[in-house]
This record gives sequence, C-alpha cells and structure tokens, in this order.
Amino acid sequence: MADDGWMMAILNIVSEVKAAYFELIKPIAEKYSLLLEGKAVSNAPFIGNITIDWNSAHEPSPISPFNLESRAWLVFSRAVQAAFGPDVITTPSAMTGNTGVSSSSGQVASLNPLCVNQIRVFM
Repeated sequence: MADDGWMMAILNIVSEVKAAYFELIKPIAEKYSLLLEGKAVSNAPFIGNITIDWNSAHEPSPISPFNLESRAWLVFSRAVQAAFGPDVITTPSAMTGNTGVSSSSGQVASLNPLCVNQIRVFM
C-alpha cells in the first residue's frame, strides 16, 4: 500500500490515509522496540507505544454531478452564465477543505471564478 511514492489526495478515504500513515510509522516502531497503536510490530521487550491521534478525520466530500445530463449541473451552469455572460464556460473542479457538505442533497457547488482574457494555442 504505502511506499516511498505515496501521496495523499483529496479523494482518499480516511482508512487509506490511516493505513498509509501506519506503514510510514511502522519502521520507526520496529527500530526502537515500540508498540504501534498498542500492537506489536517487533519483538519484545517493548519500551513504549506510539499512538496516532486522528482528532477529527473526515471522509471526502461527495462528488456532485457535472455533466449536461444532470439537471443540477445544467441549472448551476446556466445560472453562472446568467450572472457572468453567455460566453462563460462552467467547468467542474475539486475544492479542498471539505466545506459546504451540510447540503441535504449531498450535491455541493462551490463557485471559484476564473477569468481568461486571451487563449493562446501553442503548437
């Protein structure tokens, strides 16, 4: 699972992150004869325990629909065009921070406007 190239992504679930951290910390516990979360990862005697405090872990926010077959996306993209002009293209994006998830529908739309004044094509 975890190797030297593992990186946490905004869509990783809590169990994946915990497993990766466990694998990163395990060699330290082995080297210094420590328990890891109360479990033996090396031979006794043990001189202590490493406890990972997860404080308030949150699962990733749900992914809202973002294609023209979705009524929610169609309404949202047309509302953006009504506010900013017909030439505006609404594109999906991933927002970090797990904000706005209290929506009862589980569909959250956060607006992050970006203005592109000139598009250049490089060949």
